[in-house]
Amino acid sequence: MSTTVYDAVQKIGMPECDVFIFQLAIYLAKAKKNNLTYRVAIATRQDVEKYGNLPVPMVIRNAPTKLMGELGYGKDYKYAHNDPSAKDQQHMPDQLKNRKYL
Repeated sequence: MSTTVYDAVQKIGMPECDVFIFQLAIYLAKAKKNNLTYRVAIATRQDVEKYGNLPVPMVIRNAPTKLMGELGYGKDYKYAHNDPSAKDQQHMPDQLKNRKYL
């Protein structure tokens, strides 16, 4: 929203856009606040420092070529929106498989 208001001010100018600025200020002031983003950022950084660059599980790797399909990329992938059993599919590297960030 902030970017949209900024764009409006740049294109339309002041004082015509002051109402947009006030609406944005009120929206942001009334918005629910928490530190979830901060906590997730810290937790993910700690895991990157601890584990480094981990491989993406084969099941969720894209297989745009025949070779990648033959190598097992995307094998047995389940689309969560169509397949209720997909909730059990592992999307994280083994070292992080039980890790919850949200």
